[in-house]
Amino acid sequence: MTPSNSNSLLAVLFINITVVGYVVHDALVKVATKTFSVFQIALFENVGILSLLLLVFLPIKGRAFFRTNRLGLQLLRALFFLISMFLFATALKHLLLADAVALVLVYPLLVTALSAPMLGERVGPRRWAAVAVGFVGVLIIVRPGLSVIHWASFLALAAAVMNALIQITTRKLGETEDNFTTMFYAALIGTTGSLIAVSVTPVGTEPFVAMAFSAKIVATFWPSDPWFFVLLAALTLTTFIVAFTIFKAYQLATASFLAPFTYTDMVWAIIFGFLFFGEWPDNWTIVGSVILIAAGLYVVYREQVVANDASR
Repeated sequence: MTPSNSNSLLAVLFINITVVGYVVHDALVKVATKTFSVFQIALFENVGILSLLLLVFLPIKGRAFFRTNRLGLQLLRALFFLISMFLFATALKHLLLADAVALVLVYPLLVTALSAPMLGERVGPRRWAAVAVGFVGVLIIVRPGLSVIHWASFLALAAAVMNALIQITTRKLGETEDNFTTMFYAALIGTTGSLIAVSVTPVGTEPFVAMAFSAKIVATFWPSDPWFFVLLAALTLTTFIVAFTIFKAYQLATASFLAPFTYTDMVWAIIFGFLFFGEWPDNWTIVGSVILIAAGLYVVYREQVVANDASR
């Protein structure tokens, strides 16, 4: 698809809103981790998303909203999504915002690497070489041997693996499933899983009060700080804005056209990290990020070349 000029402008607008929305969301999570556990953040964010889905989209779609032909794959994707939330929120708590975002940028290369065994797609030697170069960028960011590696860096990389698995399962689900149904199952499993995690985690001195409706089941945990609900609303809102704008962007333009704009999230992560947390990444992180982004863009370029050759 070659987008028209008007579609191109709209697509660029939507993808930039998406990128900024992602970084704003990550910054909000980093703020929340200063007071709340990652399980509590995941619980209330998922509850917010689930509530909004049920209140807004269930009346529109009716019972079809719950209908899925691939329940197992929906649940697996939802589990990947929940694990990614836990891992990345923990990484954000301990790393600079830009460092965490830089490490997660490896996930598009992981999608390429995993698409061969998991989707049966052919990956040529040039794309494999680009994947290898991208991992060199990761090594530069992490710098093994040159300094003490922060353990949270591995959590960010594990979150990148989860994001790659999310992308692959989303591709499969996109063949038959409605986008909002997929969001519903992710929020449902996210709410259930994070509630279990919160229930078995000691409350300690955190501003939560356990309310037990029976001797065996902790029904819910309620925050005593009202500002948390403002944060919850902001997290939920950014998630929905991103879900809408990314859908519209890829509806109007191709992935290869939009890819250069998606990688600007590193720029925004540096800006927000400096403005709100007084953080500034070192030169190694910037160099590694440039290599990683260049490798990712080359993979997108090669995929476009292969697609054009196949269509001839």
